[in-house]
Amino acid sequence: MQGSGFYVHEEPFCIWDFETKVTARQFLGGIDTDYFDYLLNLHLSAEDEKRAAISLRTTLHHALETMFSLIGAFVQAPDCPHAWIPKCNNTTLRRLLEAIDREDRTLFTKLPIERVSWLQIATQVFRQTDFGSDKSKCTAEKFGILWGRLSKMALDEDFIDEYNSIKHGFRISSGGFALAVGLEQTYGQAPPPEEMQLLGRSEFGSSFLTIGAAREEKGDRNLISKRVALNWSIEQTVALLHLVSMSLKNVVSALKIRNGIKGSECRFHRPVDEKDFDVPWNYSPTVPRMSFNEVIPVEEIPPLSRKDLITDFRAIK
Repeated sequence: MQGSGFYVHEEPFCIWDFETKVTARQFLGGIDTDYFDYLLNLHLSAEDEKRAAISLRTTLHHALETMFSLIGAFVQAPDCPHAWIPKCNNTTLRRLLEAIDREDRTLFTKLPIERVSWLQIATQVFRQTDFGSDKSKCTAEKFGILWGRLSKMALDEDFIDEYNSIKHGFRISSGGFALAVGLEQTYGQAPPPEEMQLLGRSEFGSSFLTIGAAREEKGDRNLISKRVALNWSIEQTVALLHLVSMSLKNVVSALKIRNGIKGSECRFHRPVDEKDFDVPWNYSPTVPRMSFNEVIPVEEIPPLSRKDLITDFRAIK
C-alpha cells in the first residue's frame, strides 16, 4: 500500500493505492486529448452559424478549464493527477491561477523548482522533448507567456460570468453589438445615423445578466441586476482553441512521463511558426465589452440584513 500526499492550492490530502503510478497511467490514458479538436472541427462545419459560434465559445471555456486543471495537477500532484483533479473545484482552481500569476513563493509544488511561475512550469513540461535544447527553451518561453495570458483571460469576471451563463441554464443571448457615438443637436433626440461615429462592432458575441450587491455594507442582502455584452471574433476563438488543445496535449504527455511512460511514446506539439502564439490577439475586438444597468438610487433602497428578510418573510406567511 502506498500513500501520496499532495496539496490542492492550500489544502493537504493523501491518496492511498497499491500502485499509484499504475492508477495515474490508467487515468491519463483515458483522457481524449483530441476531443477539443473534434469539437472545433464539428462546429466549424455546422450550418447554424450563431449556434456554432456559441458552441465554439463554450468549447474554449471548457478547454481552458481542462487545461488549467491538468497544469494544476502537474504542479502540485504529478504522481497522482487522478486524485488532484476531482478535489479541485473552479473557485480553488482560480485561486491557484492567481497564486501562479503572482509567483507566490508559498505555493506547494512537487516540481524541482524554487518558485512556481508560468515559465518554470512550461520549462518542466518541455524538459524531456526531442525539440533540441534551444528549441525546447524557446518553446517553453512561448508557452509560458501564452499560459500567463490565458490565465488572465480565465480570471476575468465577465469571462467567468459568460461561462456560468452558458453552462447553467443557458442564460445567454447570442450575437455581438455595435457602439457608435454622436452629438445631440436637440436634447433627448438621437443624432441621425449619418452623424454617428462607429467605435466598434462585432457580429459575434454574447449578452447575459449578472447579479451584484446594491450596497457595499457588509451583510446587506439587497441585489441589483446588470446586463453585460461581450464582443469576440470567431477567428480569435479558433486560434485560441488550437493553442489550448496543443497545451493540453503537452501537459498530459509530461504527466505520462512523470508516471513512468517512456518519452518516446509521448508526443509534444508546438506551432510551426512562433508568430502563431500571438495570432489570437490580432483579432481582438475594438470594443470588447459593454454593460448596461438601470440607474437605481441606492439611498432609496432600505438596508436589509438576513435577519430583516427572515422577519419579513415570516410576517408575510
